This record gives sequence, structure tokens and C-alpha cells, in this order.
Amino acid sequence: MKLSVEQFLIKNKGEEMNTEEVAKKLVDYCRKGEWRKALDDLYADDIVSVEAHEMENMPAEMRGIDQVRGKTDWWEKNMEVHSAKVGGPFVARDTFVVQFDIDVTEKASKNRMQMSEVGIYKVKDGKVAHEQFLPLAQKKVVRPFHAGASSLRMAPTSASIRSTGTSMSCSRASARAAADSASS
Repeated sequence: MKLSVEQFLIKNKGEEMNTEEVAKKLVDYCRKGEWRKALDDLYADDIVSVEAHEMENMPAEMRGIDQVRGKTDWWEKNMEVHSAKVGGPFVARDTFVVQFDIDVTEKASKNRMQMSEVGIYKVKDGKVAHEQFLPLAQKKVVRPFHAGASSLRMAPTSASIRSTGTSMSCSRASARAAADSASS
């Protein structure tokens, strides 16, 4: 039996989404750059959002939908996103993981960064109740270089791609890690 959209909505009224449904919808919104829609549709009012690092005037942990929206506002005001790749979701029980790879420029400094992180999400009552963002660890490469005609020294260099946290609560790119990256 095929249901009309109206019939489907009436039949499923009051039913909450399961973790996989929330995860797929979040990834879909993030891929479209619809960060606010993700917050409005999928996040619990008492959401807890944890970034990897504190930033100026912004703690690592935010509590409540209004604080998370404020973080998203900050991101949109201060960052220009050139591209965002969203991987996953990887789902188990009440938890899912999404990978974010974002190419972004900090508007004030014009510093362009490539960020890579995962978001770990917990779902309760059909809504995202907790999210935590973990940046890809930066790799240090040690390679030789010639400082003079006969001396050989070892010098650490950063990997070619700088990886830091990102988010937006899907807001998708973490303001915290961006500022950390800009100051390093």
C-alpha cells in the first residue's frame, strides 16, 4: 500500500527518528551547507557541543541550542568556506561519526587552512544530544637538509596539509581549531 505524503505524516506523527535516520539527515544537510537547518531540525534544545580546544571568548564546551547557534554565527561571520567534504555516517547504536575535510579562509587574516576532523554524535529521543569534535593529529616529518657545504642537520617540518578541528555543529568547521591554526 502506497501512502501519500499527508498519510505518511499522519501515520508517523509523534514518531522520532532513529540514530541512522538522524545521521543520514545530518550528513545530507552538511553536504548541502545547510548548517542552520541541521541545528533547527536535528538538535536537542539541551545539546552539549564540545570542541577540541578553547578559543578567544569561546569555551571548548557549549551547552544549549542558543550557544551552539552562537558558535555557528561566529563561524559564518569569520570564515569563508571554499569547499567541504563530508564522509560517513558511521553508525552504531545511539552514536554516529562524521568526517569533515574543509578548505577555509579566516576572513580577518586571509589565512587559508585545510582542516580535517571527525564529529562524534550521540542521539537521544530522536535528536542530537551531544557532539564532540576531534581534529586529525598533525604529523611532523623529519627530513635532512644541507645547511652548508659539509654539514648535515635534521629539521622538523610540518606535513604539507595542516589539519585542525572543524565544526559547525555541522556548522562545520570548528571556530576553535581555526583560531588555533591561525595563531600557530
